[in-house]
Amino acid sequence: MTPVRRAELQRDEAVYQEARRLATSAAGEQGVRQTIAELMGELASQCEEVNASKHMQIRHGEFKQPIWEYVITDGRVSICVSWQWERTPTELGYLAVAEFDQELRVPGDPHIRVHLGEPKRLRTSRYKPDLSRARELGWHDEETEGFVSSKKLAETCVIDFIELTGKPRPVQSNMPARPRADEGRPPYRGEGTPNAGQRR
Repeated sequence: MTPVRRAELQRDEAVYQEARRLATSAAGEQGVRQTIAELMGELASQCEEVNASKHMQIRHGEFKQPIWEYVITDGRVSICVSWQWERTPTELGYLAVAEFDQELRVPGDPHIRVHLGEPKRLRTSRYKPDLSRARELGWHDEETEGFVSSKKLAETCVIDFIELTGKPRPVQSNMPARPRADEGRPPYRGEGTPNAGQRR
């Protein structure tokens, strides 16, 4: 490598890091919002493809208030993908992907359900907005430290959900269940933990 080439690479890296910083900070909020919307759309598309295959049927849907989130459930277990605003001078927030051992409500769900205790969070993964070297807005996987596109992340979430449905469930208590008075209120999972409006 020549000195000229080394200087060129260093300049390109500085340009990329600046573009990355701007894309994932307050200056890039509109782009991040669009990326979240793309992810939600990809989740819907992946779920519909599973349902169309007839191999299994899942319920799913998107909430935008009070937290922007997408819920996937089969009536026994659930995955909730939620955007958490956490504004700092350099960041906007992060995406939490949480697995639960119970059903969570989806939009338009009319049923009143009975559950024993609170939904238990089984696992949570976090992703932050990121810009690839190809200048594609997507997500930074905090576990692998790698870049993942919205389409790939949606595929991963739905595959993880399918695998979750196949895992054995712990034995539940035989105590009689009672319906909760707060059924039907809007859901809120906040980094994978339902709040008072969605506790079961």
